[in-house]
Amino acid sequence: MKKSQKILCLTLVFVLLTAALSGCGDKKTSDNGKVTLKWMNNVAIDSDSEVEKFLEERYNVEIDTISVTSNYTDKLGAMLASNEVPDVFMVNEPDMWIPLAKQGLIASIDMDMVKEYAPDYYKSIVDFDENLFKICQVNKKTYALSKVTGDEYNTSAIWRKDWLDKVGITKTPETIEEFEEAFTKMRNDDPDGNGKKDTYGMSAMGNHLQRFFDVIFGAYGVMPGQWSVDKNGKVSCDALSDKAKEALITLNRWYEKELIHPEFITDDVSTLSSKFDNGVVAVKFAGATGATGFTSAGKSFRDGWAKRNPNASFEIGTIPIGPDGDRGDWLWGNRSNFVCFGKQLEDNPEAMQAALRILNDTICNDEVALKVYYGDKGVTYDITDNGADYIGDYAADAAKRAEYGVGTFFNMLKPLATWAVPEVANKYMSSKLVTFMEENAKWGGIKDDLYRPVLDSSSIYQADLDKIRLVAYSEFITGARSFDKWDEFVDEYMDKGGKVLLEEAQEYYDTVLK
Repeated sequence: MKKSQKILCLTLVFVLLTAALSGCGDKKTSDNGKVTLKWMNNVAIDSDSEVEKFLEERYNVEIDTISVTSNYTDKLGAMLASNEVPDVFMVNEPDMWIPLAKQGLIASIDMDMVKEYAPDYYKSIVDFDENLFKICQVNKKTYALSKVTGDEYNTSAIWRKDWLDKVGITKTPETIEEFEEAFTKMRNDDPDGNGKKDTYGMSAMGNHLQRFFDVIFGAYGVMPGQWSVDKNGKVSCDALSDKAKEALITLNRWYEKELIHPEFITDDVSTLSSKFDNGVVAVKFAGATGATGFTSAGKSFRDGWAKRNPNASFEIGTIPIGPDGDRGDWLWGNRSNFVCFGKQLEDNPEAMQAALRILNDTICNDEVALKVYYGDKGVTYDITDNGADYIGDYAADAAKRAEYGVGTFFNMLKPLATWAVPEVANKYMSSKLVTFMEENAKWGGIKDDLYRPVLDSSSIYQADLDKIRLVAYSEFITGARSFDKWDEFVDEYMDKGGKVLLEEAQEYYDTVLK
């Protein structure tokens, strides 16, 4: 969790009760009889933009935009503390909206109203995973609407193609065994031709709970930090599983063979990218859409790469397949980013209905989605073989896009992005990109069976348990801790709060999801 999110969660308990007791709600109808929606965005957007005017006219509303470009959660907390509750806003995690629900600051949502005024949005969630409705409840009442997801996080392996060629590897590695073979040659066969043994297969982000060798664990069918449920309904902690141990044994072997960069414990996003860019490691794992030639981001990435190292080339491959055929990475979309409505909308069904209609069409209606996300054809965007994309000044200047209002309303739900509703989004992407994603970057098999629940005792134990896990995993990989001590690690984890969280996780499954 980001620091700002933690601050909000800790401070809300002190400010919410005061706000709830003082009452909330602004005037919801303008002088011309239109419904007014105070709408909070976490990106830059100009008031009275073209997109805002379009929405106002189409849905007979007036939108009062609150644009927050930094410290979004802090700003939201401050607004709530001063009894300025937005009508429509989004948050990333349930531990940000659950306290609001318990303190009466956000509206309970009538699901019959959702079915009537956002039927396509409702159906898209049902088709994907109906449990996404269950995790939006407190005491059997719905207080948030989950993100609509389609294609999941598109992690791929980006290889130094010239290195693969140099060491004689003609097939892009796919399995754990092929990764190990390639890493061995990258370490020992001087792929950069400088006569030094200074290249490695990979590194990792040692202090990042989700990005700590995530795709390697995924190859063993497990994702530490998540929960699994077996066929009998028994919940278990992935971090303590035998599959996690198998992945660590592989990583230990790679470390002892010097295939993993020794700085993996301290590497972060910046240093990891630097190691790849500067020819220190052979592969990095990143979103495929940011590296293909079928997106603006991918084109920019390739142009930047060519400038930094014109003699290099790269190839996008799949994340590794494990011994039992597993392959996967963290899934973010199926339990993050939620739409919430201010408490005052419970007493103003017209405003709630209008917000739901806009939500529905922004995500699921082609005409509205294109207008809200891209603007006007021939003015702000055009459609080519690479799909819909911004043109002219709107392609290069974020301020111009903010001025027009494109890509901002319900932006956290990513309409027309590669992980939005595919029935709509895929129409406006490059057909080559859609095919590429289908073949190379859809690994939805590894997910948290409990949707990363907010457990009552998480705030007490989770931070310490995370430290215990990261330290132990690093020591298992480097050999500083013998695998003979695995059971001792499990016992320590359970004794320090893991047992309590496991019991709560089981109760959550039995009462909410079962």
